[in-house]
Amino acid sequence: MSKQVKLIEIRENEKEILKIAEAAAAYLEAEHNIIFSHANAIPTFAYAFLRQAIEHINQNKAAGTDYSLNIMQLLDLGVSYRENDEAEKEGNYTPYAIPGQEFKLLVKNDDDTEE
Repeated sequence: MSKQVKLIEIRENEKEILKIAEAAAAYLEAEHNIIFSHANAIPTFAYAFLRQAIEHINQNKAAGTDYSLNIMQLLDLGVSYRENDEAEKEGNYTPYAIPGQEFKLLVKNDDDTEE
């Protein structure tokens, strides 16, 4: 007996996210020879990956230090620590996401002129 696949519920931008998933499936097949028979499962994979990255960051945060993780040059995800005696313990940690080099290169448009 096989288990039923349980995909995440997409609450916002469903049409756009599923269109991106289709594009990702085509990219994976063309560039990496990975075939997804159900592209609508890709958002669940992406969510699981990012959620586990956040869990990793959370497990490695420490008082007095910042911690970041470079996600394949696309994003730097991290937690900064700032001492604040009035905040709750968790209030001293601030999560952040910074575009990485690959993100910046993909967004850059050489047709735009700088003034």
